[in-house]
Amino acid sequence: MPLSIFGYAPATLYSSCRSPVSKGLLKEKGLIYKGKHSGWYSVRDECFYTDSQVSEVTLTSNNLWGRYVSVETGSPVERTQEENYMFRLTSFRDQLLVHIKNNPDFIYPPARYQEVLDLFESYTQEDLSISRPKNRLSWGIPVPDDPTHTMYVWFEALINYLSAIGYPSPTTTNGTTSTWPPDLQVMGKDIVR
Repeated sequence: MPLSIFGYAPATLYSSCRSPVSKGLLKEKGLIYKGKHSGWYSVRDECFYTDSQVSEVTLTSNNLWGRYVSVETGSPVERTQEENYMFRLTSFRDQLLVHIKNNPDFIYPPARYQEVLDLFESYTQEDLSISRPKNRLSWGIPVPDDPTHTMYVWFEALINYLSAIGYPSPTTTNGTTSTWPPDLQVMGKDIVR
C-alpha cells in the first residue's frame, strides 16, 4: 500500500491516484498550453531570469564563462529559448493586483510587499513556464500525455496540494468539507519571481 498523508497518495509517486486537477482540468480550461519561453538561464541556479535580473560583466581571466550574470547570485547566464508548457498567469494578473493592493497584509513579511507589488505590476506579457524539455531537465515528473517534457516540481506539488483537499469540489472524496482556501500560504521568493 502506498504511503499516504491525510488519506491521499502523492500524485508525484502514484499516477493511479491523480485527481481531475492533475489529469487536465487546467488544460481543459485553457490555462495550460504549449508555447515558447525565452530568457536568461543559469545552469548553476537552475533558474530563468528576466532582463532586469541580470547584468553585463567585464570579462577578465577569472570569469571566462560569459558576459552576463545573475544580479542576485553572480552565476553565469545564457540567453535561451525553448518550447515549454505555460500557465496562463496573465489571465489572473489584474485580479492578483487588486487583491494585493486591497490586502496589504497578504504579503508577509511587510518588507517584501512593495517588491511583490512591483513584480506583478511589471509582469504584463509573459505567462509562467511550468515545464522544461526532458533533455534539459531529466529528473522530475513527466507532463501528463507528453513524456518529452518534465513538469517543474513546485507546480506538481501545488497540484498535489489542491488534489489533497478535494479542489475543485467543495467537499473531499470522504465527505468532509474542503479546506480551500487556506488561512496561510508560504511561497519561496524564487517561486514568486
